[in-house]
Amino acid sequence: MDEKTVKWDVKILCLKFLSELRMDWTELQKSFPKLIYLEKIKCPKLTFFPCDKGGVWINKSLEDKDLTDLGLAWSLLWRRMD
Repeated sequence: MDEKTVKWDVKILCLKFLSELRMDWTELQKSFPKLIYLEKIKCPKLTFFPCDKGGVWINKSLEDKDLTDLGLAWSLLWRRMD
């Protein structure tokens, strides 16, 4: 990606069954700088993603913040952060 990378205002992203999508973690972070929660399932060409064994990544720098302050009220995300 070049300097003109489009930046999305996405906080929760679920990537599932995208067998042809090629991207590394650094590229994804540039495109989604406000990402809080990522779920990656069966996307073999997505590389260097720091997901747990269940395919989930949570932005640890936001753990102490109230989800409502982030514009979220998703109970699944709250349970994952406990």
